[in-house]
Amino acid sequence: MYKTLCGPISVQVEVTETCNNICRHCYNFFRHEGYICKTMSEEEVSVVVGELKKYQVVRAVITGGEPLTAPKVFLKLAKEMTSIGMGVTVNTNLILFNKTIGMELRKMGINTLLTSIIADTPELHNFVTQNPRSWEGAVNGIRLAKSMGFRVLANMVLTKWNIHRVRETGDFVGSLGINMFGATRACAPGPIAKDFHKNLISLEELRESVSILYELKERWGYDVDIFEHYPWCALGDVN
Repeated sequence: MYKTLCGPISVQVEVTETCNNICRHCYNFFRHEGYICKTMSEEEVSVVVGELKKYQVVRAVITGGEPLTAPKVFLKLAKEMTSIGMGVTVNTNLILFNKTIGMELRKMGINTLLTSIIADTPELHNFVTQNPRSWEGAVNGIRLAKSMGFRVLANMVLTKWNIHRVRETGDFVGSLGINMFGATRACAPGPIAKDFHKNLISLEELRESVSILYELKERWGYDVDIFEHYPWCALGDVN
């Protein structure tokens, strides 16, 4: 018997377009062009949550931009979502994460954070994010989140700049105690795709990155994943 859904099962809600990084691979290409970023108002938060409740959406990822650049609106969104029984995950670079925010999230029953780690070295990570303190902020944020009992998922966006550091980065985040490590190819962002093409990884590099993920899973015991769909033909050995 077929069933008809009244809405999507899960959604991503971008609470703000503002971010404290300017990642070279970012799909929000407008951040490179002096664009004035938008942030949801508290009134808009209530409207959005009302729609999610109306259409019985089960899960949400709060993202941005960087949601912690707008902490008041972000926490209001998280609280209203959890109050209607939604499962919530937060996608954050963790630079602005602190004990106060962590305690508020734990009170709401939110226990999973998704973050990005571009490389195991600050020099390479900060080069890609174009923020000289982003590696330090991300690492300190992971450590704090783990100490507070959060489940932390770390994704490495793969480009020509960092593809040679997948194994080392997986080892590094393993030493931090993360629960899942992902290594996901970057796609060329929107209108600047032509210029970005030279930074995309090759098919051979994609396949090697998947093999390394399984190697890291064996070594560290954490889960591994990719955070976008790869076509079957790209994987070669489906097993």
